[in-house]
Amino acid sequence: MTPLAPATTLRSRPHAVRLACVQVVQWLMRADGRATTREQLQVVDLARFLDVDPAGLAAVPSWNESWPALLADDGMTVLMQAALLVTADDSEDPGELACLEQLQVAFGLPAEAVEQVLAWARDGQAWLARGKALRRA
Repeated sequence: MTPLAPATTLRSRPHAVRLACVQVVQWLMRADGRATTREQLQVVDLARFLDVDPAGLAAVPSWNESWPALLADDGMTVLMQAALLVTADDSEDPGELACLEQLQVAFGLPAEAVEQVLAWARDGQAWLARGKALRRA
């Protein structure tokens, strides 16, 4: 699975920013107390896409107070990437949604940002599913 458009804007950012983005998504992955294979693959793919060594991601990070400052210029992009993970397993857990809201506040984004990115991510997941169905037809 190739990370979608949001991550492409992060490829030229400093390593610390790319690493923080991957860690945020990894942190979010564990918000519901489990990590599906699809979510794990998405995190590894994102890490590779952003040139972050996936082997260094073994420990699940807890919230890191440095993330908001590191990602201040990329907050909406990170929120979009996080929303893709939330919608990846076809279930939006309340813990995951709370994490999206925490990111929205930490990055100083408008209150409607979470619902906007979730709607966008749901549309994207539906688009991918339609494409997969076409290939099987």
